[in-house]
Amino acid sequence: ISADLKTLLTKRLYGQPLVRDVVIKAIQSHLTTPKPDKALALSFHGSSGVGKTFVTTMIAKSIFTSGMESPYVHYYSAEVDFKHTDEIHTREYKKQLRHDISTAVRRCQHAMFIFDHVDRMPRDLIDTIKPFLEEYTRVDGINFRKAIFILISHSASDAIINMTMKLRSEEIEREEFSLEGFEEAITKSALGRQGHLPWQEELLTQGLIDHVVPFLPLSVEHVEMCIRDVLREMDKDTNMTMVLRRLADEMTYLPRDSMVQYSKHGC
Repeated sequence: ISADLKTLLTKRLYGQPLVRDVVIKAIQSHLTTPKPDKALALSFHGSSGVGKTFVTTMIAKSIFTSGMESPYVHYYSAEVDFKHTDEIHTREYKKQLRHDISTAVRRCQHAMFIFDHVDRMPRDLIDTIKPFLEEYTRVDGINFRKAIFILISHSASDAIINMTMKLRSEEIEREEFSLEGFEEAITKSALGRQGHLPWQEELLTQGLIDHVVPFLPLSVEHVEMCIRDVLREMDKDTNMTMVLRRLADEMTYLPRDSMVQYSKHGC
């Protein structure tokens, strides 16, 4: 499984060396540990189009034959599944979520749960998911410690971009970036907005997140590689170089007056 994931991320994920290293090690360790202390919780942070959903899809594909279509992979979007914040709807969300998680893990210990736009979810849902992330032996008689939870959000994207631009302006290549510095920036960003990011605040302060994963902004080079992969999948190999350049040039890059730029909307 880890070999498949490594191959997928090495061949198809561009400009994200920190993500590749953290995710591969975390998944490999969790799946090969006979009795993990707790469920694996990964928190993905970054702006749009930089690979958060793509990596999540690759993780699912490396574990389950049907990937995201597997009955053991559950995807939730705050904007679709938890769009109402009133008490009645929230109570129903909590009941359904608890049922979904319990049922899925009862069927497969390595069940995977994905929460997209987690920063926009109702605060009270934290109480529902927390017990499944803590170091309990069992919840409702079920062992949840082999399950995988992935939380995806745009929070801290500005902090990630600013740190990336600073390091690149100092001529430090992204392959040489330190994960610790980004983890600290993300944590400070989440905890510095008290009340605005309840999921991150509570889960981070209580040590329930195993890995904070920063997704860096993409440069022109990375955008071109992403476009190339899409064109190849469409069998559009004619005048590849010219098409790549034209499509990449249509993207918006910031800061406009800087020698080091990143794509505003990712790839």
